[in-house]
Amino acid sequence: MSACWRPLVLNNSGGHLTKIHPETPRSFLYVGVYECADLPSIGPEAQHWVAAQCTHVVQQANWQEQMAGQRMAEKDEEDISVQNAEEELRRKANLLHGHGLINTEIADVLYIDLQSVKDLLHVSSICGGTGRRHTMKWEQPFGFVLYDPRNAVLSLRVMQQAKGDKKEHITDEYTFKICELLEAERFTKCWSQLLPKCGARLKLRLHLRDVGSPSTDMVNFSFND
Repeated sequence: MSACWRPLVLNNSGGHLTKIHPETPRSFLYVGVYECADLPSIGPEAQHWVAAQCTHVVQQANWQEQMAGQRMAEKDEEDISVQNAEEELRRKANLLHGHGLINTEIADVLYIDLQSVKDLLHVSSICGGTGRRHTMKWEQPFGFVLYDPRNAVLSLRVMQQAKGDKKEHITDEYTFKICELLEAERFTKCWSQLLPKCGARLKLRLHLRDVGSPSTDMVNFSFND
């Protein structure tokens, strides 16, 4: 048995990570999915999860192009207080908007930021302001070893499956170009992403790390029965 330690480090050279041969992985992409807020309900005990897929992945046995995250079931008793507060805020935003207030004025009245106002009104335009919605919380990590982060594209799909339904369905999808991480501070980005079709918001953390050169080699291990 042999082992080689290759630490994950920031690229402090000032240069960008560049394309190299697929057999020599150079960067590790971490994708953290923590929450999906305002997710449309499809019935009691329905399952929701996130699937991640990335291009330019090193083809190895332990790393897949697509990974499915942990399934979470709808639980009304846990979501009802959060949902009621969100619905009340959405109702007020629409009421003020209907009386001719602009978004900045609505933000001042409701003591929320401008982006939150836009999200509330956007969700209402999608679902008409009606329908039960849930907030799913995960601590779901995904990891990909990339050989060309400049051109790699990450796809996140919010999946659902109703109780008794044999088919899985895509609720919404979001794509992210990994090259944006190369311009971010410490190759890290944290944000809440509004999904265009269903109006849900994904809470995300992404970071990219260089795979450092070998620092430790261990060879000639033998095992006897």
